[in-house]
Amino acid sequence: MKRFILSVFVCIAATGLAFAQQREGAFWMFGENHQMDFNFNPPKIYDIRRNTMPYRGFGATASICDANGRHVFSFQNNVIYNSNIEPMKGGLSLLPDFLLASDGGQAQLTMIVKPKNSRLIFWAFYLNFENYTSANTSKGKLYRAIIDMSRENGFGEVISKNELIDSGLARQMSVCMHANGEDMWLLTHNAEGQTFKSYLITDTLNTAPVITQQLPEFGIRLLQNDQLSFFSGPLISSPNSEFLAACTKWSLTDSVLHIYRLNRLNGTISRLFGIRIPRKPNAFTFSADSKMLYVATGNPRESLRLENNILPGRDCYIYQINFGSPDSLAMQQSVTLLGKVAEYGNWGTAMLAIDSKIYFGTTFSNTRTDCNIGVINYPNRPGLACDPDFHWGNIEYLTSCSNGYGFPLLNQTVLRNANIFQAGASSDTICLGDSVSLYAYGGEMNHFLWSANAFLLSDTGASVKAVPTSDAVFTVNANNDLSVAQATVSVKVVPLPEAPILDQYLDTIFAFSPGVSRFLWYANDTLIPNLNSAKIIADSGISYKAKAISPGKCISGLSNAAISETARKLRPEITVSPNPADVSFRIIGLISAADVQIYNALGRLVLSTRTQPGAEINVRSLPAGVYLVKVAGKTMRLVKE
Repeated sequence: MKRFILSVFVCIAATGLAFAQQREGAFWMFGENHQMDFNFNPPKIYDIRRNTMPYRGFGATASICDANGRHVFSFQNNVIYNSNIEPMKGGLSLLPDFLLASDGGQAQLTMIVKPKNSRLIFWAFYLNFENYTSANTSKGKLYRAIIDMSRENGFGEVISKNELIDSGLARQMSVCMHANGEDMWLLTHNAEGQTFKSYLITDTLNTAPVITQQLPEFGIRLLQNDQLSFFSGPLISSPNSEFLAACTKWSLTDSVLHIYRLNRLNGTISRLFGIRIPRKPNAFTFSADSKMLYVATGNPRESLRLENNILPGRDCYIYQINFGSPDSLAMQQSVTLLGKVAEYGNWGTAMLAIDSKIYFGTTFSNTRTDCNIGVINYPNRPGLACDPDFHWGNIEYLTSCSNGYGFPLLNQTVLRNANIFQAGASSDTICLGDSVSLYAYGGEMNHFLWSANAFLLSDTGASVKAVPTSDAVFTVNANNDLSVAQATVSVKVVPLPEAPILDQYLDTIFAFSPGVSRFLWYANDTLIPNLNSAKIIADSGISYKAKAISPGKCISGLSNAAISETARKLRPEITVSPNPADVSFRIIGLISAADVQIYNALGRLVLSTRTQPGAEINVRSLPAGVYLVKVAGKTMRLVKE
């Protein structure tokens, strides 16, 4: 099956495209070394291990995990980090016009895309702006880097970077699925004018975009210099890739969200209508079923001014818009204030996660107590039935809530089928005797019951373990207070190879197991490292055993023991001759080439050579005396006349 992996975030790391039984969006990374781990239910918040170059996710970040939720790599500011949170080879200096590391990420957007039919090649797109500190510019450049995860022992290498795709762009970037369900559309907008650009992504990137014009401009023209404001707001797509949302006005008390529809077949975009929001929207996110739109607001300090002789507050709020019926009046009437995210904050945040919940907070607060993370437990439900929890978690206790930075600004996501209840496994194929982790997620479910199965170690919870002894199909039934759902996941069990039979000829021990060519060897019950061939040269008096490794990497039980006494008796005794020696001597009993070391009476190495069976070793230059000869694990006395 052809598959995509997409990670699109303006200020946090998570995958944008979640497939059934896959967990590519399992990690969000933000702040200074903060991490949110969705491999747990509920997700955990903790510090990332610090390295010489700490992860600083104050601005735009993106990260990608494998299908089992293990972190693969991340992209923040000017650096691509590997799974050890260390700069990837070739992953430095990605942004030609890079600004300060502390806040330069807010002047760029990042995105990770995996082209179809590509197993270990990823693309990273990044929008970069030449002057973040000035509100009078918003012209950005779009670049691409290519990452090959087959290199550097799986830690990856950036094999191409800073490939210029386009310029003169606004601070918006999004990705939507093509109507065929395989290809993608990369969406951007010109900084000036009324032009959307849609780039088609297949196995390659079509750098000639589809152009859509005659749309409202994204930014505000500042009257004093008629230039477009940098703060033109994010471009957000719905999980079903049909709708887009963007803020086209920047105001303390009155802003407009414009709603667009994407033609997923040809890449053109049409405007539907606008919705007024009673504060400036900073971040938007759709519910997993694409029927609710959540808007987080705030007041950046650049916009503070007196209105009616009153300085407006800098509080952050979160609103819900019922998107179930795309009618302008109905949607405007559905705008619901859910509550205050933080007092005296800065930018409000909101992002849909792979567990189908929406997490929100602020990017900045002058008090550490405001570093709370909230959650919308049931985002598909209207009004307060969505069950918002404004103090679900916090990062106050973490060591690096520096400069007041809390939860990052989240304003980009594309999740497909996230509203569908799903089940997955840590591996779809395991070896007999191994355990497997089973997961249930999506659909806003909170109670899980796995069908009776002798292989299960437990039958309740979003994650359980099983030890199947044959191919098995596991069924999980889930419910919340309004609905029920069911999902299944299959696991194939591969039999272990037969324990090898050992045979011996002279000093060589051979291992045999049907259909197997790789083995693990043990000497006196201790594993011999870096040896997996079908034979081994034995040393005298040692007990050897082996395990077979199948092509599916399943490992058998131990073989019978082969003790090398037989090999020692079958081969001639190793001696030196003649002894005493005058000009030269031979090693008698060698059956293959061997290294020889000769030491004098003081223990000093005086000759080191390699000899063949029957070959002479010249010692003419050595003074007369007694020497020790070491060869093939044996030490013998030699007299030189």
